[in-house]
Amino acid sequence: MDDTIVCQKAPIRLAAFIIDIIALTIIQGFVVVNSFMRSMPLIENEITEPSGRSMFGMVITLVIIDLIKLVNIVALPVYFGGSIGKLILKLKIVAEDGRYMTFKQSIIRSFPYIIYVAVTHLNYHLYFVGELVEYSYWIFIIITLVALVANKENRTLHDLWARTFVFGNKDSVFKLRMRYPIED
Repeated sequence: MDDTIVCQKAPIRLAAFIIDIIALTIIQGFVVVNSFMRSMPLIENEITEPSGRSMFGMVITLVIIDLIKLVNIVALPVYFGGSIGKLILKLKIVAEDGRYMTFKQSIIRSFPYIIYVAVTHLNYHLYFVGELVEYSYWIFIIITLVALVANKENRTLHDLWARTFVFGNKDSVFKLRMRYPIED
């Protein structure tokens, strides 16, 4: 029996990433439109002089959007085995023992994205820092895609760091469990 374990290939994983972006953009659109409709000025003067209430509403909207992003990238993989895009494409993120990854593994796996989300808020105060982080995040995406293509197991950098695998079929999970038996 061939015990080679190969993760899902780059094109499918990239498609899952694109689906994540599209789904999150749609969700963000609903949140922003809802927030905008609630903070519409009732008095004509508020159009030229925004009230503290509308600024607070903008901040809350940004926090809600970031929480939605973090739930997608950190919590959904822990509880359901993948982000929105991965779940739609029937991909699963599993730990080396074949089980769902732990919250700690999810944080490690998502660390570059968490830093990106956290620091982009500095963009409102320190424009240069926010831009540097945004560019470095996209450079990380490119480097991890190169690693995915170059790695014989099709694992990305964040898969290697967190000791996770992304599979599209149950046979691969079975092979993984045979390689790393669970000790209870």
